[in-house]
Amino acid sequence: MAEKLKTKKEMHVDEYIREILRSVYAREGFIAPLGTIPQVIFTEVEQHFSSIVISRFRGLENLTLKKLNRINILAGLNNSGKTSVLEAIYLLANLNDIDAFLKIETQRAKLPERLYVKWLEDNFRFNIELTGVFNGEQVNVSIKSGQTTDPPNENGYLATLELHSVVAKEERDCRVHLYRGKESQFYYKKIVVLCNSIMTNPYSLNENDLQKAHAKAFNEKKIDVVIDFIRNRVDPGIQKIELINMSDMNRFSVTSDRFDRSVDLTSYGEGVQRIFQIGLSMAYASNGVLLIDEFETAIHKSLLVDFSRFVHQLAEKFNVQVFLTSHSKECIDSFITNDYMIEDITAYVLKEEEGKIACKYVEGKRLQTLLEAFDVDIREG
Repeated sequence: MAEKLKTKKEMHVDEYIREILRSVYAREGFIAPLGTIPQVIFTEVEQHFSSIVISRFRGLENLTLKKLNRINILAGLNNSGKTSVLEAIYLLANLNDIDAFLKIETQRAKLPERLYVKWLEDNFRFNIELTGVFNGEQVNVSIKSGQTTDPPNENGYLATLELHSVVAKEERDCRVHLYRGKESQFYYKKIVVLCNSIMTNPYSLNENDLQKAHAKAFNEKKIDVVIDFIRNRVDPGIQKIELINMSDMNRFSVTSDRFDRSVDLTSYGEGVQRIFQIGLSMAYASNGVLLIDEFETAIHKSLLVDFSRFVHQLAEKFNVQVFLTSHSKECIDSFITNDYMIEDITAYVLKEEEGKIACKYVEGKRLQTLLEAFDVDIREG
């Protein structure tokens, strides 16, 4: 039987609701979210990631990213591992927060928001080993799946996920016992993350992340700079974009000179939505890391130079380290041709060599020279 729920008087209302949801998800074979707010180690950052080694993650082995910069562009052909690199960095930034791992697995597999435990047990077969240097400190994260000989309750037991992290020689763990037909069991002393971090892509928008980003941007008065860019470069009629509750749902609503009443943000094109999404994510990642998959998607090529400069300016303003992927030569070139602090840019080319993915890098000034002299396409290696 599932563990007896606490009474409503014994906990905060939100916790009581969370317990009910976890009980329901357990019967359906889902992992409910931890609901724990992680502790951030570095609230102020002098130096972000300076190097990263992906020893083992998905199809990547012993991949080294060095000379990391403020803006880091990951280029390469399809299936070269660009998104996997972003996911690995996201896990490294989130240390022993198991929810970060469950989130990227959910998005990758296009599963419901609550990951199905049997799917995870069947598909997570490869251990993960990641290392890096952040703010001058050595960082390690490892995740492995297996079976323990003495699970707390053997009935329906499938497997155990073990997440181990080390920062400055301080170790932290999180274990999750997975069961069929009952609630997964989490074990940890404290959930900690390196810094604020968020990963965004154009195909699986996490509404919860975006709403948290909006709240932070609004409270810290950073949202206006995003709206100003949209107004000045895309649609001069837009006055404001705010989060409102409509029919028991939180939705982004746009006030514009073009309409006599506010309209849902989705009434606008994908470009406006994408710019808004990235802008809010940048504000949320202050003193941290922002990971942008397929940067150019939904952004018209005529806007790429202005938008790439805007993102770089926000990264400097909010002290954010940006990692982005791109399939587009025009997009990659725009970060150079916008002529904004090119020394803060490094591009990395991922390419298969002798059956494994290898990485070559070129610094911004060198890339500028290659573009001006030969119009080089770095995606081709």
